[in-house]
Amino acid sequence: MTPPASPDDFPASGPNSLAPIGPRIGARLVDLLIVTIPVILVMLAFVDVVDGEVRLDRVPVWIGLVQVAVAVAYEAVLLGLWGTTVGKWAFGLRVARYADGGRPDVGRGAQRSLLPNMFAAVPLPLVGALQWVVWGSSLTHPLRRGWHDRYAGTIVVRSR
Repeated sequence: MTPPASPDDFPASGPNSLAPIGPRIGARLVDLLIVTIPVILVMLAFVDVVDGEVRLDRVPVWIGLVQVAVAVAYEAVLLGLWGTTVGKWAFGLRVARYADGGRPDVGRGAQRSLLPNMFAAVPLPLVGALQWVVWGSSLTHPLRRGWHDRYAGTIVVRSR
């Protein structure tokens, strides 16, 4: 089977049509909340408030690594099991293998998530900017395949 080469190779709307950017952003925000809130709760145990000033100097470096691990595991497992994450499910999207439209395996899900999340080692606020550069790369691709999709051999389509 030859992978689709242009937007014309997809239905104009409905299942398996190209996922619009708006719902992709909404889904990403939901997924970010799901993986970030537990990490923030752990991080709060290390935050000090001195004379009304919030101090983060006791926050261990490994918190960033935990963030990466949680994000990659979340996306890899959910994509491998169902082809979607909670955010993508809520917005009617799914991730498919670009070559044949099938559900990606856990390895592809991990690849897809690792590329943007590897920037967690970069000091804030640059982390978020670099992650959004990777995710935003789908804006300039005719099939809306961001760098992370091209790296993992995936594409995001509508599920309904």
